[in-house]
Amino acid sequence: YRLTATYTSMGQLNIASNPPGIKLQINGSDCVTPCALNNSTGTQVAIAAPASIPIDATSRMDFLGWSDGASATRSITMNGDVQTIFANYGYSYLLTVASDPAGAVDFQFSPPSPDLFYPVNTPVTVTAVARSGFRFRRWAGDLAGVYNIGQILISGPRSIIAQLDRIPYLAPAGIKNAAGDTPDGTVAPGSIISIYGESLAPQLQVGPTNQLAQTIADVVVTVNDRILPLLF
Repeated sequence: YRLTATYTSMGQLNIASNPPGIKLQINGSDCVTPCALNNSTGTQVAIAAPASIPIDATSRMDFLGWSDGASATRSITMNGDVQTIFANYGYSYLLTVASDPAGAVDFQFSPPSPDLFYPVNTPVTVTAVARSGFRFRRWAGDLAGVYNIGQILISGPRSIIAQLDRIPYLAPAGIKNAAGDTPDGTVAPGSIISIYGESLAPQLQVGPTNQLAQTIADVVVTVNDRILPLLF
């Protein structure tokens, strides 16, 4: 008797990640790295690496690239050799920003980030642009200083607060006839006027109707050297 053992050439694909334990999609199925596949030569293997992996509300891992430079979603053709690829991930952290009072500032970031997550050890320049009626005072939280431009190193989750003071601000063309807009934007002697702006008084306070007060909530309005009576 003569017996013949027939062999088929198989290829092996080893898929690892840095750090290990990343869940990938291989041909539509989950595979937690490291993974090893054995298939016949010529078999196409579809691999998809997640773009980011949440750790908690302020930390995550972002896909940096494959060891051979391919994109996150790729395919590999099995051959007779042993192939090994690595998916590299890096930590990213959230930069939380706020202002005191709330809504008093517009933030600018360099480099920009759509969701304020930054790769670890990224230096970020933060600029606080005060809105009308406010003046920048200082930074608080993980950033210090009295200038409205500061730089912070994202070595972990970071939180900064821009503290501002309220200052009086008159809007452009903010003085109008109280009855409504006039064609030329002027106000007549003896008429009641409205003054629009920000931080013009610490709170709403209505004055007496007879006699009209010249001071309400420590606010005085003058035209040249004349003190105007106030309604509220």
